[in-house]
Amino acid sequence: MGTRMDQHTLEIPETKPEKVLRKIALFATSFFFLFTGMRHLIAPDFYMMLMPTFFPLPLFLIYFTGVLQLVCALGLLFVRSRKWAAVGLMIFLVSALPTLVYLWVYKSPIPTSEIPSWLRLLSLPLQFALIFWVYQFAKKPKSY
Repeated sequence: MGTRMDQHTLEIPETKPEKVLRKIALFATSFFFLFTGMRHLIAPDFYMMLMPTFFPLPLFLIYFTGVLQLVCALGLLFVRSRKWAAVGLMIFLVSALPTLVYLWVYKSPIPTSEIPSWLRLLSLPLQFALIFWVYQFAKKPKSY
């Protein structure tokens, strides 16, 4: 039988521009979740309109997910907490899927907005892309 190749022998060294892009991706992701987490706390009424009616304690869930996003967004910035922060964000993003399905199936609950159904449907694959994006931080936390 052949010899097993070490995984690290196949890796190509990262260039300086790639390292810079990784840092930008990390800071942009952290900023995104800091922003959305703050929005949950500052404007909970907006999120109440989006919340499916079958969820218990909707206001608590809005505040809880806002705090979760803030804590995890800050956790992404530190190598020691990056993996767990990314896992927390992935849990949040997966738990938000029922809300996105609800918004796709039902008309936009925002009174001043008529969001087309196809645009609401687009949020689902974007959510999966965001889950995959955050997964990259958990997979190789020291690479960023």
